[in-house]
Amino acid sequence: MKSERKKKKIDIHSFAVIPKLKRPLPFGRTGTKLVTGGLVLNRLKWSNHQTKEHDPYWRFYLPLNGEICLHFPREKYRILPGNLYLIPPEENFRIEGIRPCSHYWFHFLCPSLNFTQRLSKPVSIPDPDGKCRILMRRLLKLMIHAKTVQEQLEMQTIPLQFTAMILDAQDLSIQHIHQGRMEFSAIMQYIEQNISSTIRIRKLAMLSGQSLPVFTANFRKAAGLPPKQYISMRRINRAKQLLLTTDDPIKQISEEVGFPTSRLFYRLFRKYALESPDEFRKNYQMKE
Repeated sequence: MKSERKKKKIDIHSFAVIPKLKRPLPFGRTGTKLVTGGLVLNRLKWSNHQTKEHDPYWRFYLPLNGEICLHFPREKYRILPGNLYLIPPEENFRIEGIRPCSHYWFHFLCPSLNFTQRLSKPVSIPDPDGKCRILMRRLLKLMIHAKTVQEQLEMQTIPLQFTAMILDAQDLSIQHIHQGRMEFSAIMQYIEQNISSTIRIRKLAMLSGQSLPVFTANFRKAAGLPPKQYISMRRINRAKQLLLTTDDPIKQISEEVGFPTSRLFYRLFRKYALESPDEFRKNYQMKE
């Protein structure tokens, strides 16, 4: 009987997850929006845990014990207790359990953070005094039980505190992050206004007053993507809106968002959305 109890104690793990919020909570001018979070206890097997390519979520991990390894396409990254980790979006990874691990985590959206190259890889800061652990515990409690306006506001400030800690450690500021985007705000506005037409990268470079190579390099630093890929993603995002809010034929939608052929539209939509336009509309279109 004792041996059975010991075995259960070794193998047991739990996975507390806060469901994704229907309306992600916004946090100030950074555009940060909390999506979901939870607490993993003594988990070792992660066989089915792999993110998708172009995953939009930033992640905070705070290990309590044990060890996991994140396998990115080009490198491995160890997650160990005593540190707070910020994992950037877009690049897919899978988790490998090294030792049974317990950790707090939450996912959030933050377009502002996407505009700095220094956060394009996982970064971490030490937590020697346990401040991050206290804040994580409080955040998880608020996500489950927050009812008053004061509790809602407190829940909004905790992710901002974590983000500020990371930025301070990287010698960055919100103003620094916004600067790159503001330099190209007119170009991005031009792209939005002409999304259904042919957009030439050379024309964008001319509008910015830069040579084509300089413009391409600077745009990538500011937006996190090359101009051509950025335009494609904006077109796909506009197509998603039309697929969910209209009953227009898919061929018509592909023309409205600036794709010269339906074949190209289908290929790029599947590349960025990981499913066809038909599947996307069927799975996510709002029912009356």
